Amino acid sequence: MRLICILVTISLLVGSVSAECRDKNCMPESYEFDNGGQFTFYYDSVFETGTNWFLILEGNNMEGYWNFIFEFEKGLKREAHLEDRDEYPESQQKNNSISFPGSTFSEEEFHKSLFVNVTDENGNLTSSFVLKIHINKAPAEDMIYLWGGMTVFWIGLGSYVIYLSNKFQKVNGREGA
Repeated sequence: MRLICILVTISLLVGSVSAECRDKNCMPESYEFDNGGQFTFYYDSVFETGTNWFLILEGNNMEGYWNFIFEFEKGLKREAHLEDRDEYPESQQKNNSISFPGSTFSEEEFHKSLFVNVTDENGNLTSSFVLKIHINKAPAEDMIYLWGGMTVFWIGLGSYVIYLSNKFQKVNGREGA
């Protein structure tokens, strides 16, 4: 019984720890376009409230300065830029990233539009597109404690039933003798 309690406690503590992905290898979605260079955006299309949401942008074979404006309908806005400098070889990738904090949204919303505007070094709009994301509410943590508590309750109740059953069998065995 002690071992079960220790395992349940460890699993609850480990389950509440979450790592946020900040690497393009763990980003399931990508969007590519060519506009004076090849640009790739890596992101997760599910934005979970309470955790930071990252978007990584990468430029290949680009020249000059490119500014990217990421904006939701409600005016939440981030900017990032990629710049081709003389000290970099032309084939080297340039990258940058943005993030939105987990407190940005509090309600679930599917197919939320993230507008992306791309401007050149003179501030001229060269292209724009929309990325669709889903805002998802994380399951309540108290549900984890509820399931853990109910599991302990039912294991305890089952153990007590087995204990009483064994006692009744012993009592019935003495009476029959």
